Amino acid sequence: MYSLRQSESTAVQLLAVLINFAKTHSEGITENMGQWPAPNCSIGILAYKAIHFLCQPFHGHVSAMINQTFRRLLDHIVMMEDGKIFSSLNRPVLLVRQQAIEFVRFVTKNLGERCTLGLRSLIQHVSFKVPDRQEYRSYAAQAVSELLNCLPDMEYAKLLEWLKQLSKNQK
Repeated sequence: MYSLRQSESTAVQLLAVLINFAKTHSEGITENMGQWPAPNCSIGILAYKAIHFLCQPFHGHVSAMINQTFRRLLDHIVMMEDGKIFSSLNRPVLLVRQQAIEFVRFVTKNLGERCTLGLRSLIQHVSFKVPDRQEYRSYAAQAVSELLNCLPDMEYAKLLEWLKQLSKNQK
């Protein structure tokens, strides 16, 4: 096994390619996150499996890789591509979104507190970046709710306070 500890830029580039594979091949994913059978995995699930391995301590600073991973999954969660919204929220778009959320939950469950800052940042970015359309806001609220449940109690309370303050501000 080769460690990417000495080459963070290579790890980040690899991460970008793997996340693109996961998105492009999302239709073939039938497995649950973490229940990855060795033979006959789809390309999408192999991509998520590789991303999970990149976030392990073997490859360097875990928090940095988690932050990069969550940052790259942000567009999948808010259902945007290159800063643009989709004309319709069809099944493939919603599938990519749900798989990204499931992967974030899986990584957070497995790596625990190392993910707290990255997850907090992701939730804040989802709250800010969501397009100003009703269906997008609804899905973003659902994602925030699911991701909040992955936080430790103190961080959960702090982020709820932050969301309360955010809700008082006008866009």
